[in-house]
Amino acid sequence: MEIKISISAKVSIQDGRVNVNEILYEADKFGNLLKKLIAERIIEHYQSAVISRMCDTEEGLVVKHVKKGGKSQICEEKRYTREGARSKKRGIKADFGELRVRIENVKCRKCGRIFTPITRALKIDNWGRKTEGLVMKVAETISKQSYGYSVGSLKDISGVTIPKATAHRWIVGEDWKDLELGRRGKEIASVLVDGTGYKRQIIGGGKGDIRFVIGITDEGERRVLGVWANKDWGDIGKEVKEDLNEQKEKPGMLTSDGEQGIAESLGDIARFHQRCIWHEKRDLGYAMWKDGVEKKERDSEVERLSGIIGMQLPGGEHEFVREEDKEGIRKRLDSCKDEFNKLIKKFEEKGYNKGATYLKNSVSNIFSHIELWLEVGIISPRTTSLLESIIRQVGRRTKKIGATWSDGGIEKVVKIFLKKTYESSDWGEYWKKRMGISDGCKINLLSITSEARAT
Repeated sequence: MEIKISISAKVSIQDGRVNVNEILYEADKFGNLLKKLIAERIIEHYQSAVISRMCDTEEGLVVKHVKKGGKSQICEEKRYTREGARSKKRGIKADFGELRVRIENVKCRKCGRIFTPITRALKIDNWGRKTEGLVMKVAETISKQSYGYSVGSLKDISGVTIPKATAHRWIVGEDWKDLELGRRGKEIASVLVDGTGYKRQIIGGGKGDIRFVIGITDEGERRVLGVWANKDWGDIGKEVKEDLNEQKEKPGMLTSDGEQGIAESLGDIARFHQRCIWHEKRDLGYAMWKDGVEKKERDSEVERLSGIIGMQLPGGEHEFVREEDKEGIRKRLDSCKDEFNKLIKKFEEKGYNKGATYLKNSVSNIFSHIELWLEVGIISPRTTSLLESIIRQVGRRTKKIGATWSDGGIEKVVKIFLKKTYESSDWGEYWKKRMGISDGCKINLLSITSEARAT
């Protein structure tokens, strides 16, 4: 069917007293209002067409419904009569405002059941008032900021008022099972691993850990391999290995912060395991603090460590770097390793046992990015700065005074944030599929006419 909608507007302009900003300001008022009015008119016309076919044509229209008093038995009668309309207009919350539509009833001539065909035809929940588009808007808004700010932003953008608890229920109440994570056919060259803590929503409180694994392809594309709340690294390792085992070659590098359990559970998914340099410097200072070392000395030794492990690789393609230059890098690498071991010996002699132990645990993989480059020419991440950024963003959305989370709830929120931020094209396809966008309705602007007269 075709529907034509005419829109008429009256514009009053004071000659000599208007500027472009005022015109744009006035025009902007009608953005969401026009969307709302057009959508309401389309639904009303479509409802009339459906009911007319059900009640006014000889062939009728079969709308399956449960027989009156039939206990789930389906009636397939195709003859109906009009049965008036609901006394109040039905509210439907969209991402650009609330639609108000009068819903009409029909009555089955055979079993006497009264129902509303338009809600079935348009797949509108009998009791729910939100659209999938509004849920998408809420999900996209919370991927950028906290719930509290998101609710305010939605009201500013679309005029839709959604209580914070309602927005939370919409997000956490969904299973999001079709929002896929993982490699999904991409060849992963580097893997980054990290995590952060959160307050668990359990009796007596307690701390949980939300953990992420991010894959990076040779082209720099990011893939979220997984998000897990309060799950052991051993179980996480099994899932990641199962995904990566399907690709042709192992990733070149695994970069992590050195947390206990990562090396044992994930160390063999890549050819090299790199200790995050940012974490190395930060955590050495903490270990020395536990040894009782004064701040001035701690800062001095961390700066010395930074000089040892901060070795830079040459720019340009690996194959164009001269062999004598590569040999020079090998010598510098050996020198850096010697300096690293000297620092360990110095700490042992001074009795800085925790600092010495920390450095010993990282000596085998703090220069892995250099060794990988010398072997095959792959430049991999030396730090988990990407994941550090993710953790800060996650904290903005999940951490505040008094905030507690269920394991499933925080997993869903973080999954949405990562998917929307780092896999935006997949995010768009997910919503097209979820909303059933299949070219069933197309709106084309035919023309805009205007006339003006002096006042």
